Amino acid sequence: MKPSPLSLTGIKNKSIQNMRDIDRETNEKGSQSRGDEVMMACSGSEAIGNDATTSEAESFPLEKPLDAEELSIRHTKHSFFDSHLKTTRAALGKKSVLTLIILLVFMFSVFSIYWGSMYERNTRLVNLQFGVILEDDTENSYISNLVNQTVHSGRFPQLATWNVFTHEQYLDGEDGDAYEKLDTAIYHEKYWAGIYVNNTATSQLISAYQNGDSSFNTTATLLFTIYETGRDLTGVSQYVLPTLLRFQEEVSIRVAEAVNKPIVENHISNVAQQEALIESGLIFKQLSFNTIDRRPSTSPVIAAPQQVGLIFMIIITFFQFAFFGPVHGAAAQVLKPSHYLVYRAIFSQVVYLFLSLAYSLITRAFQVDLNRAFSGGLGVYWMVNYLTMAAVGGANENVAIIATAFFPPLMAIWLMTWVILNISATFSPIILCPGVFKVTYGLPVYNSYSIARVILFNTWKGNLGKHFGILVAWLVVNNIILPFALTAAGKQMKKNSPAAN
Repeated sequence: MKPSPLSLTGIKNKSIQNMRDIDRETNEKGSQSRGDEVMMACSGSEAIGNDATTSEAESFPLEKPLDAEELSIRHTKHSFFDSHLKTTRAALGKKSVLTLIILLVFMFSVFSIYWGSMYERNTRLVNLQFGVILEDDTENSYISNLVNQTVHSGRFPQLATWNVFTHEQYLDGEDGDAYEKLDTAIYHEKYWAGIYVNNTATSQLISAYQNGDSSFNTTATLLFTIYETGRDLTGVSQYVLPTLLRFQEEVSIRVAEAVNKPIVENHISNVAQQEALIESGLIFKQLSFNTIDRRPSTSPVIAAPQQVGLIFMIIITFFQFAFFGPVHGAAAQVLKPSHYLVYRAIFSQVVYLFLSLAYSLITRAFQVDLNRAFSGGLGVYWMVNYLTMAAVGGANENVAIIATAFFPPLMAIWLMTWVILNISATFSPIILCPGVFKVTYGLPVYNSYSIARVILFNTWKGNLGKHFGILVAWLVVNNIILPFALTAAGKQMKKNSPAAN
């Protein structure tokens, strides 16, 4: 028995209605799911804006039900150039071009910060201050003259600023030892390196030549170069030490003409002395420097917490916002707005305490000495890392809250911008960067890096108060901004809710 046309029409209408019901249910679930995700990521900002009365699922209005033709297009795969997709192609193309423009602007503006920090650094090497003390006796100061001539010749004036003093000029009427004063000046970061010529350098060499003393050590007591690797792990190795080594090499090349020749001509008076000098081989020895690194790197692992580890700090504090988003979202639904604000501020600080402790323990686990400057070095290091995470993490959290509500892609842009701003001039002497990078002195990572230098290398403690103060200031400002960020995000999410439409 064949079904009647009326029955077929009824079946067809019922099928279409069922398909509409299915699509409507799918739309509702999809909309609710997206609302859940955004609201969780915003960590309860909606609840702050409307007293936690709007559910996360209401964050997005339901899509308009599709008619039969639209439903057919939705559930059917098409060629990219299908006429049905003309409007879709235009919308996708417009959105893709806009997104690409945003990314290109971001790259040119933010990447240029890092590139710019290295631009023409070689032209600013003169900002590196070196101290040169010539204590050699004035009557026969062949070695002092050689050193003085070398620092003012060739490219050396472009490699650093050489502050040359005699014994009297350097002490300036004060009592004391010029060598110790130079050593202290380097420790107090007045000079990046120092060159010292012993007050009896030339006279010792003349005496050794006259006596044919083959055991005379031309390295131990005549010339000294002093520096501190700990002052800037990368900067010293890249810019300070190469200049010192180049200077020492140039002195060794010139010593035969500038020192040996006048000593032989003026102080070796007889043939016996000349023969003894040649036989001893002393005249053929290189005049070498006694090179002293006052704050050496004791472990290759130190480079990890002093460089890339600081980048990891920024990233992990950003991750914690996303990881604890569901927790904050749930708390926002049951807490009063004022209580929720207090909860968020305290919760973040507790998280930073544990994260910074883990970071500190990892450093200690790899045998990095944390007690060179303080007997309780681990505790001090922990607190420094906590303040650092609170500073960079608080900024991350405030921006992420706003970005989630207004423009979610901003979070990724912010993270990379925040990293680049903090590290561009931190891992090299700021004085070698363009002047605009002086802003780095006020950023969290630079101040954390500077405090860590003291802990890891026992460098000068004179600026610790300033560095700690800047980190604390970041912590305070971030917590002041937090309520405003949550409130603004809550209002924006409220505008996106169905009730606002």
